[in-house]
Amino acid sequence: MKKLILFGVLLGSFFSLNFVYSAPITEYLQPYLVVGDNQFILRAISNSSTCPSVQWDSQPPEIMKVRVNEGKIPARNKSELIDADFPILTCELVWPKGVKEGKINQQVFKLPPSEIKKIVVVGDTGCRLKAAEKFYQDCNDQVKWPLAKVMAQAAMKNPDLVIHVGDLHYRESPCPESLGGCKDSPWGYGYDAWKADFFDPAKPLLEKAAWVYVRGNHEVCSRAGQGWHRFIDTNSWDEKRSCNNPANDGHGDYSEPFSVSLGKAAQFIVFDSSKNGAKQITEKDESFLIYLNQFKKIEQLAVNKRFNIFGSHHPLNILLPAKKKDSESEYQLYPTGFTNLLASLNGEELLKSPINLTIHGHNHIFEAITYEMNRPAEIVSGNSGSSLEELNIPEIALSEVQKKLLKIKEFASYQNFGFGTLERQDDNGEQWLFTEFDINGKSLLKCNVSGRTVICK
Repeated sequence: MKKLILFGVLLGSFFSLNFVYSAPITEYLQPYLVVGDNQFILRAISNSSTCPSVQWDSQPPEIMKVRVNEGKIPARNKSELIDADFPILTCELVWPKGVKEGKINQQVFKLPPSEIKKIVVVGDTGCRLKAAEKFYQDCNDQVKWPLAKVMAQAAMKNPDLVIHVGDLHYRESPCPESLGGCKDSPWGYGYDAWKADFFDPAKPLLEKAAWVYVRGNHEVCSRAGQGWHRFIDTNSWDEKRSCNNPANDGHGDYSEPFSVSLGKAAQFIVFDSSKNGAKQITEKDESFLIYLNQFKKIEQLAVNKRFNIFGSHHPLNILLPAKKKDSESEYQLYPTGFTNLLASLNGEELLKSPINLTIHGHNHIFEAITYEMNRPAEIVSGNSGSSLEELNIPEIALSEVQKKLLKIKEFASYQNFGFGTLERQDDNGEQWLFTEFDINGKSLLKCNVSGRTVICK
């Protein structure tokens, strides 16, 4: 009888343990292709203990290298409240020369063509949760936060390349329990927030094309910089640049500009404005000389092609309703961090020829501006998901008098959610068509880009 009782206890313990630990761990793998300085980097995020393999063309599989292991990084300051937990591997391999495609499991990535014909442009994509501003976007509502729909529609455009003009991560604070629109949303700077804010909704487009990323102020070290360097940054992994230790932020907060070829006559120049792009930079700022030297490098890069598109998260100017309205200044061109610095170098031209067009995010709106003075045309495309600008006007429309006052030749804007495409219109890549779409993929504005003009209809 004692043996039977003991057997029953052991059997009960077994079923009890089996019940507790029976749930399997779901395997997670997210591969994606990043464009760097004269290289393509195939990456994968995995919760496995080892990196996956890549099959290049018909070659034998090659195991990806670990870019950075899993880790739980202590909160950098008290205001962050929680640690940045990365319970995943980030794996990578540089795309070999002569290879046309790489396959991870059943996902096939193709090398973009040497002559880029179509580019998708998105920006400011994350769901804004910020206690300091008492602002909580409805992350659970695809109307209030339509990023998944935007990414699905953008993927249907079949681009050769995707450009993200910055601010991927916005979930910085916990959603109050009383708010159903964002209830139970992951938050903080760890992978769960990155996954919810970017990797999950962007999946259809991540698997469609290679991506060029322009770093935004939300990816600065004091915010989501740790995830930026783990997942997005195209430089080799360097613990000093990881943003894990605030003492090393002088390394992690800056990146050298580089160019991405769009063909034999055109290129896109990537500039990291994350650290000081929003405020005026003076000679007293530690970043002044860093940026000064970087703009000199940009001038050197630009002479290599006849048509240059400059990309930074922060616009060089942004047109918004004037803070103090009167009959002559209903709208105002607001300078950003680099306006004065560039004016000191190049006068009102800001960026020297042959830079033809600049593309930005930061302001959650679409704008296209051609200036009366000799200056690159400008597109702001920061309306792909994060809460929109609160302008309290149905649209920005400039009269001829206002255009003259602001030295603007052509202007167009759109204030709702959407994304854009750049399509080549000639063999050389010196003429492009920028199309602004709504979240349903409907064409709203078509803008011809040539020389230093962008003209929308």
